[in-house]
Amino acid sequence: MAPPAAPTVAAASSSSSSSSRGSGAPKLDNAPVDLAAWRGSMRRELLDILHDHVQGAKTMYLDPSISPELSLLVEVEDLKSHGVDLWRKLDADSAGDAAAAQDSKQIIFMVHAQSSDTLAMIDLVAEKILADDGRLKANKESAFERTYTLISVPYVSHLVLGRLQQRMVMSSLAEVLPLHLMGLCVEGDVITIDQPGAFRDFHIRSDPTPLSLLAETLHDLQRNFGAGLGVSRQAGRRVLKMNAIGTAAKYVVDYVLRLAKEDDEAGAPVDEGEKAAFTGDGSSQPRPRAPPIGHLVTPEASAGPSLAGGRRKPLLPETVTSKGLKIEEFIVIDRRTDLFSVLCTQFTYESLLDRCLGIRYGYIDVGEPILPERKTVVLNSNDKLFDRVRDLRMEVLGPLLHKKASQIQETYSEKDRLSDIPQMKMYMDKFKSAQADHASLADHVNLASFTSALTQMPWFQQQWQVEDGLMSGTITPAQLVDIVNDMMEPNLPQPVKDGQQPTPGSQPLDRVLRLICLCSVVNGGIKMKTFKALTKNLIEWYGPKLIVPLLHHMTACGLLKVSSDTGADLVSSGSGKWQRMKQAFNLVVAGGGPEDDDGESDPGSNIAADTGIAYAYSGYAPLSVRLVELTESEPNGWRGAAENLNLLWGPAIEVACGARPEVLPGSVDQEGTVGKGDKVVVVCFVGGVTYGEIAALRRLSAVERKGRRFLRPFVAAASRAMMARGFSSQVSKVCLLGASGGIGQPLALLLKMNPAIKELALYDIKQAATPCKGVAADISHIDSNAKVTGYAGEEEIAEALRDAKLVIMTAGVPRKPGMTRDDLFDINAKIVMGLSKSCAEHAPKATLCVVSNPVNSTVPIAAETLKKAGVFDWRRLVGVTTLDSVRANTFFSNKINFAVDKVEVPVIGGHAGETIMPVFSHAFPPHKLDAATVKQLDERIQNAGTEVVEAKQGAGSATLSMAYAAAVFVDKIVQGQSAYAFVKKPVGGLEYFAAKCKFGNECEVAKVEGLPELNEYEKERLQAVETKLEEDIQRGVDFAKKH
Repeated sequence: MAPPAAPTVAAASSSSSSSSRGSGAPKLDNAPVDLAAWRGSMRRELLDILHDHVQGAKTMYLDPSISPELSLLVEVEDLKSHGVDLWRKLDADSAGDAAAAQDSKQIIFMVHAQSSDTLAMIDLVAEKILADDGRLKANKESAFERTYTLISVPYVSHLVLGRLQQRMVMSSLAEVLPLHLMGLCVEGDVITIDQPGAFRDFHIRSDPTPLSLLAETLHDLQRNFGAGLGVSRQAGRRVLKMNAIGTAAKYVVDYVLRLAKEDDEAGAPVDEGEKAAFTGDGSSQPRPRAPPIGHLVTPEASAGPSLAGGRRKPLLPETVTSKGLKIEEFIVIDRRTDLFSVLCTQFTYESLLDRCLGIRYGYIDVGEPILPERKTVVLNSNDKLFDRVRDLRMEVLGPLLHKKASQIQETYSEKDRLSDIPQMKMYMDKFKSAQADHASLADHVNLASFTSALTQMPWFQQQWQVEDGLMSGTITPAQLVDIVNDMMEPNLPQPVKDGQQPTPGSQPLDRVLRLICLCSVVNGGIKMKTFKALTKNLIEWYGPKLIVPLLHHMTACGLLKVSSDTGADLVSSGSGKWQRMKQAFNLVVAGGGPEDDDGESDPGSNIAADTGIAYAYSGYAPLSVRLVELTESEPNGWRGAAENLNLLWGPAIEVACGARPEVLPGSVDQEGTVGKGDKVVVVCFVGGVTYGEIAALRRLSAVERKGRRFLRPFVAAASRAMMARGFSSQVSKVCLLGASGGIGQPLALLLKMNPAIKELALYDIKQAATPCKGVAADISHIDSNAKVTGYAGEEEIAEALRDAKLVIMTAGVPRKPGMTRDDLFDINAKIVMGLSKSCAEHAPKATLCVVSNPVNSTVPIAAETLKKAGVFDWRRLVGVTTLDSVRANTFFSNKINFAVDKVEVPVIGGHAGETIMPVFSHAFPPHKLDAATVKQLDERIQNAGTEVVEAKQGAGSATLSMAYAAAVFVDKIVQGQSAYAFVKKPVGGLEYFAAKCKFGNECEVAKVEGLPELNEYEKERLQAVETKLEEDIQRGVDFAKKH
């Protein structure tokens, strides 16, 4: 593969960039079939609901996942003209007084029935309705003052209805209506069927349910635009042939065939002999319909609100479907059959924009430093410049943008040569067009400069070079281990100097996994020894919580395979098979098809014209596109290439649908072929498609010179290795002491949700307000890995602690208003000492994490108690100070307006008042704070506990945030990561100190870092910390020695 070259980009002013060019839905003038009518039917369905079902002024609450889809159908003015005077995001604020004060009397909710957040959205609908009802009752107003309507996209599901009934708001809804948004047109040649979990659900969870919507959309396409006739007008049209490869693709095709059979049976004439003579007048009587597929909701399904159901869209008018080109063939490709095209780097402008900024329904939201001001940039065919350059590589894009800038400048300069009014009139049309092009050019110059810089980054160069080596065989799996280790080696967070490029290292996980998965699919698997080495390093740098289940899921869906060390597996399915595939399908070509500045293939090139599809991947021809090409290049289609198809994953089928082709007047060419030389093929990707594949299909259509055109609907699903979360058990048993308390109960819940824990033992005294065994019974119902057991009283503590690897001590009384951590000492010291004795006796090798306050004193008490028992090991006793770190990160991120999950503020010293010392001079990201701000943040972190106690007005202390912090701390211990903890290790002259600790494989402290370099303010603060901390430590030691 050839590396991408940096383009030379012309400078362009952005003074006109605020103009709204290309906004709204994409133009469909050049669509191969009448997609404008297809989109129009969905648009009319929505507007009819707004006009006919909910008349008058109305407020609309939108599920956030639906907003981008609506932008492809309607404009804001369309909603306003149909009575929508206010629209809001459906969220937690929807039920608030502020929202209610502005609402109209008629309210419409629109939710997605197949989203992962469907139930949460329905809950928000219910909360809004119930809150409004309560408000009306309080004001002694009638509940009938407001009317509620629910629109469910793309159909009304039993899941939605069941939740509405469960929340007891079904009777409050006047209507529950479906909106069939199935197959939205992103471009004239691209349809999206938004099923993000389809690939995961089918190949990992063995759940084919999400594929039903895809099949129904394909069937609706063939009913309206198929090249063949069905048995009646009611049954719709049919495609002539279907091809499928892969198990998911076969499922989709089987489903489409079954839907077609249903429609044929429902719409077939009574006299079977009339089938051949059917003229489309619709006069025949249909016979009873076969039992339907799917879950249809009919008006009879439920009493109460009006329910319009069904998942089948009505046919378009025959005056529409009888005109224009028709779809002759479906080619359905399971993403698992071609994982190469997902894992390889793409070099087209559109694919690079998607990789950097994430294109969603033809839009990106971008601001500084890429564009001068934040804006939504429309990336579709409405923008003529983008439509021309979207599939070009960067080395071609630069000169083309420069040429366009020169043309615009030439247009502007023409005004100086105008001599009469007719010339001025003609010039004004050119001037308006040039202004619109200028706005577009300004944005794309900036975006192209950004993506060009990306391709020159060291990590990007390394990525495609390693990919090239893996696919050519010059890099072996064993060599990849060293490469991956270099990529994962973390760099210390230091600010990048001006003009300096960040060096490779500490790469995001998806970049590392791309290479590992590509190595696996190319070599037919990775040998066990090599795989173990890779796994060990992945877990070390990224933690088992993410890595372990991720590797399992990638194995389940074919991205990873472990082969035997003997090499026997590789003989039949390894690199030799990849070599045969490369040769059989011509997957790697010597170049990507040179092009001129206009993006057209150079006819004089020494590269064959059909190698142009490798252009998007810089030398790799996507296997999926080769499969499409194969349907025409072989005389018998896929049947003539059975031997080559056997090299691929999954079954390959070819179905002749038996539909009678419709012959329209004048539609037979000189060779007697139906149609006028154009053949429309729907290429459907089950599990996602890349922009590189779309570009290759467009290029294939242009280069083929056979007049073929391709319509490309695709499933918007995971196109990268799936990042499923969760991990297998790494800790055999964790014991929580004080599980019934204010910290203990929420912490028990969080620990139960941690899949690293195999067994969770909960203990508390018998006198606890909430019986510990009741807490255990409650959380044991949660569907997570850990087995939960409850224990109460001294006679059961031995069993609770036995075989525990990690013990968390939260027992003690909470702080009350006016009470300092010191005031807690006399009460909690005896509790900690008693529990420490039990740990020494029943779990001497466990790591003891002390949460009970005051930690500055309770940790020394625990240490002295363990010493008396002869089992003290400083590496297995830590005080949990994570709450100070959590607070510091939160307050610092709010102050600098930076993402909190990327912030880290070191907090050293102790865990009480002035002993808590945040070190802002070493905070990440580096940010210079003035002295007043540092002092204000410092004092707030010290007094944050008191802030919570006072806010709760004596009803409790910081129990929830402490439980969260303790859960985070446990997670870091389990993963062998670093965390700040209070340990018995001399730091800065003190015997105990809170410092950054690296934990080992057995949950022990493996390393304690020394003090960072401090500035003058921090040095002064450290002196005060040491004075107070020394007193706290000594108090704990003295107590332990006296008792």
